[in-house]
Amino acid sequence: MALDRTKQPEIKPLKRLELPLPKRLQLSNGSRFALLDETVQEDVFRLDILINGGQWRQTMPLQSSFTNRMLGEGTRSMSSEEISEQLDRYGAWLEYGTGVSTNSIYLFSLNKYAKETLTVLEKIVKEPSFPSEEFQVMVDNAKQQYLVNSKKVDSIARVAFNKMVLGTAHPCARYACAEDYDRIQTSSLMDFYTRYYHSQNASVYLSGNPDGRVHDLVLKMFGEQKWGIDSSVVPIVPIAPVSSVEKRQFIEVQDSLQSAVRMGCLTIRQNHPDYVKLSVMLTLLGGYFGSRLMSNIREDKGYTYGIGCGLMPYPYESILVIASQCDAKYVEPLIHEVYHEIDRLRSEQVPQEELDMVKSYLLGEQTRRYEGLSLADAFTFAEVSGFPDDFMQQKVEQICQVSVADIQEMANKYLCPDSIKEVIAGKKI
Repeated sequence: MALDRTKQPEIKPLKRLELPLPKRLQLSNGSRFALLDETVQEDVFRLDILINGGQWRQTMPLQSSFTNRMLGEGTRSMSSEEISEQLDRYGAWLEYGTGVSTNSIYLFSLNKYAKETLTVLEKIVKEPSFPSEEFQVMVDNAKQQYLVNSKKVDSIARVAFNKMVLGTAHPCARYACAEDYDRIQTSSLMDFYTRYYHSQNASVYLSGNPDGRVHDLVLKMFGEQKWGIDSSVVPIVPIAPVSSVEKRQFIEVQDSLQSAVRMGCLTIRQNHPDYVKLSVMLTLLGGYFGSRLMSNIREDKGYTYGIGCGLMPYPYESILVIASQCDAKYVEPLIHEVYHEIDRLRSEQVPQEELDMVKSYLLGEQTRRYEGLSLADAFTFAEVSGFPDDFMQQKVEQICQVSVADIQEMANKYLCPDSIKEVIAGKKI
């Protein structure tokens, strides 16, 4: 039967998201292991080493991120050049991730070269040498990048906003300054590595299409013998945020071409029953290109090229954020329209058609984000967030159940204008 291309295909709403669940094991050396096989057809694999470290646990700025970034800069038996040459020879690559509560190392490799590439990863994870020359190059480059970014109004507003909402003593509001780049030493990195990089503080995720040989190599290298110097697991200690009492903060940036506007407040954490409904409401407000803030402030008023809002989740709280950049003369009209759209959500029910579009967008994003080699991200996120492995299916079901009444309820519960803080960085007019 020929395909009739004059007729639009039927659009069917997503109601279930069937993801393969990982096979989890507790290994003899104390590590946690998760296997996600046959998620791609190619003979490739991805190996994630997840370390419970992160920004929250560091004792000084830059310590966590620099420790993780320096792992591949040299080991006791390999220089950084030799590491790069070995990985390039076998078509493999490494990526490094740093976060609030965890650090990660990712290896992407062909199955047939697993022994060679996993041997390099094993040395990087277990035998980093933190060479002083490579460290100084990294610090100098990072400092230059910091000096450039520190003059950008968006960065200035982001730092000031987090300090205003969380308080300067909160781990997620303690930002590095120029002097911190001069103060950090390799000994500080070694201290952090010793404390947190060991088998009992690690999770290992094997995904892609690994064969039995790859599986056995991973378990042998990272699951049999204990590795690392320390062996204790350090929990995250809650630190309560202390928000500023002031409503607005203006930071003058002379000769800036645009002003950055950041608005928001503390809100519920990820495991709260309202979190998904709140996410849907914020997506409708400003979380995608067809949102109300974009339609009003960008398309209709022309105040900005872009404006968005969303949730920034942290271990014990989340921040609701609305962010944009515009010409200084449009700052006040832009803020006025943000509150106007908030008032509309609080006082009027959204049309069902508009809500259905937002839900379709969010459901499509869920299927797009976690596929192939990216599937492991879903389950490392679940572990870090304390969610069950079927949280994605639960989220899809919760999105499908959100009603127009829920949207108005969320707006009235969590979008109180009096609680919203405002930070503006830019030219004074």
